[in-house]
Amino acid sequence: MGIRSDISWGLVFYSLLALRCADEVTPEQRDPCDDPDQLYLKSPPGVKAEPPLVASVSLDELTTIDENGEATVSSMIKAVFADVSELVEDTTPAIPFGRSCVARVGDPDESEGAAPMAVEKVAFTSEVFGELSLEPDEEGRIDPLLEESFFSNKGGETVAIRVDSNKDTSSFPAFATRIVVPEAVKKKDITIEERLDESLAIGWAPSDASFLEIKLRTEAPPNTSLPPNRIRCFFLEDDGCFVVPIAAMESLTSQGVYDITVRVERHSFDFAVASETALAEIDAIRSLEFNIHVE
Repeated sequence: MGIRSDISWGLVFYSLLALRCADEVTPEQRDPCDDPDQLYLKSPPGVKAEPPLVASVSLDELTTIDENGEATVSSMIKAVFADVSELVEDTTPAIPFGRSCVARVGDPDESEGAAPMAVEKVAFTSEVFGELSLEPDEEGRIDPLLEESFFSNKGGETVAIRVDSNKDTSSFPAFATRIVVPEAVKKKDITIEERLDESLAIGWAPSDASFLEIKLRTEAPPNTSLPPNRIRCFFLEDDGCFVVPIAAMESLTSQGVYDITVRVERHSFDFAVASETALAEIDAIRSLEFNIHVE
């Protein structure tokens, strides 16, 4: 994967926010779960609008529910630091549906021109796991930490993050920040409703997290070389319901595959300003993945 693919949609798909459809329905007429307004992630003061130096630090927990209803939990802590001033994006087309969803066909292409930047250490401190750190190897690569879980069942704990770095031009600036772990998304709280108009309503227990993402995927039909179909609905308010638009569902099932993998991602997100030209995305994510069949 390219460096830029590790930087979250908070920056990569910023421009897609401008592709929202015009709203011809009054708030009184609209179903509150149906394609609500997106949440906007604004760069904080004290940093350029498009900083050349970008970091992504993420703590990511995924709970996967298998066909027997058994849950498997896996977690990863990852940090990426890059100079993206010469970045040339080469991604697969993204087709917008409504205000919140885009379709992508196949896997994204790698980006070119992003230059990895050095740091000495990335340290994490939490009352749950104590102290952990990521350190580069001899070639400067930072491998992620993998565990079953880094979070408490309830969430709400604070993780302190500190990046130590040299002051040379090849290093990302040092910074320190904190992020609060969100609540887990629980399968018992998930509801799925196939509506008569063929849209798909997804419900969950709401929380005060920064935003929610819903990802849907269908695999290619057997014995074909077609790519998978993917829909991503992003920057959603964590209010407990969302309706995947009709056109998005039609795109998702356009290859005649009706077994869908659904991932509901809850994000606790913030920016950390390392310097006027360096911005870090900090993201604590708790996701639930399960399969459904639609008719």
